[in-house]
Amino acid sequence: MVNKKGGDTLRRPQPPSFDAIIADVVSASSDDPVFRESKVVTSVTESDEQSRDVEACYRKVRELLKNLTAIHAGRNQLEKMNDQLISSKDDVAEMSTKLKTRLEMRRLSNSRPAVH
Repeated sequence: MVNKKGGDTLRRPQPPSFDAIIADVVSASSDDPVFRESKVVTSVTESDEQSRDVEACYRKVRELLKNLTAIHAGRNQLEKMNDQLISSKDDVAEMSTKLKTRLEMRRLSNSRPAVH
């Protein structure tokens, strides 16, 4: 990375490996506020060998976040479409009322006897 002045900036350290994280959780004391729920974490890690692949987990999270973003965008689009449909419904109802009034006026004018 390069900052605006052209000098090198510090690079982020690599995240710990999955095994390093599990070792920290397992070795934490029971009163450690960060790792209080270590039983949950270790039970998850024992259940699936594939979960040890950090990169696969990362890709899965990225995919889920992308899907969540798409769902939110779709929801917004559906809300806009719904608003448009409601507006169109109101417009159609208004036009229908006007047409009914015109037709009624014509019917009444046609039913009157012609004056000569």
